Amino acid sequence: MKTEYLYVFGYQTPEDSVASEGSRSEQESFGFFRIVADSEEEALGWGHHLSIWYTAQLFGNDGGEPHWDAHWFASWIEHAPDEQLREAACAVGPVAVHEYPDLNQVREVFAD
Repeated sequence: MKTEYLYVFGYQTPEDSVASEGSRSEQESFGFFRIVADSEEEALGWGHHLSIWYTAQLFGNDGGEPHWDAHWFASWIEHAPDEQLREAACAVGPVAVHEYPDLNQVREVFAD
């Protein structure tokens, strides 16, 4: 049975990356996708793919090293979103596994 999951992930924008260079702190942003999947594991896997896709778009899809990896940034399925996250998530339509959200809409909601 298909269920909608709220996938949340940390990432760096190009601006975050520049701000973190040479400093001891790691500036990071966070984003989210509503993913319709058969299981939480499937949603998490597709969320990882979307994280790589989204950050590649932010960095100009340069085809070089990926700008996101599950070993570098936190990612999870959020089971109890607070009101602010719930409201923000409603601004981005859900996607099924193997579908992509509207990039312009996502960038607007994430303020990237």
